[in-house]
Amino acid sequence: NWENWGYVFEENSNVLVSNIATHGSNIAEVTANDDYIEYWGGLLYPLPYYERMSISADIYLEDIENSDYDMLSLYVINGDEYEYISGFYFNYSGTLEVGSQDSIVEIQDWKPKQWHNVKANVDFETKKIDLFLNNVKVHTVDLPAGVTKLDEVDFEFDNYFTGFKIDNFKVQDLDNLSVSDLEKKDLKMYPNPAKDVLNIDTLKNI
Repeated sequence: NWENWGYVFEENSNVLVSNIATHGSNIAEVTANDDYIEYWGGLLYPLPYYERMSISADIYLEDIENSDYDMLSLYVINGDEYEYISGFYFNYSGTLEVGSQDSIVEIQDWKPKQWHNVKANVDFETKKIDLFLNNVKVHTVDLPAGVTKLDEVDFEFDNYFTGFKIDNFKVQDLDNLSVSDLEKKDLKMYPNPAKDVLNIDTLKNI
């Protein structure tokens, strides 16, 4: 269901490659194209509807002082209008900004040439989006009034000499995670089977 958009239309602009993967063996790579400098483009994925959902990915950004990267950008589509709801903006200068169309906050600097995990937990009941960087919550965004569904998530950049990579992309229904999903996501228990001692590692309080 992935689609490319903007200048990212040539075969060599977005490819599957088998190097430095964080999960499995293949990653998606979007490369810069000197013929279309500062033309925005990227990859998008149409989103299903869940009352509470998690959208996450590992991203690898090639360098600072070149491209701006808009990662895990959440959009609502109304006809020909695209409304930006939330996401992570990795500025070419090396600063990371998060938030919404109406409220952007700078949270920290970011480093190139390493994997970062970005995640948005969306709750349509509470009308909140919690944003996580490397499994640490960094910001909460209010869903605009009237928004009852997100249409797509984008990974996009302005194609200024450096590209990016994506791996381990997930969209999960938080109300219907299986036990195996929970164990993979937040919990490790060992040894299995256990006799006298059971070790539990978790990112959350129990």
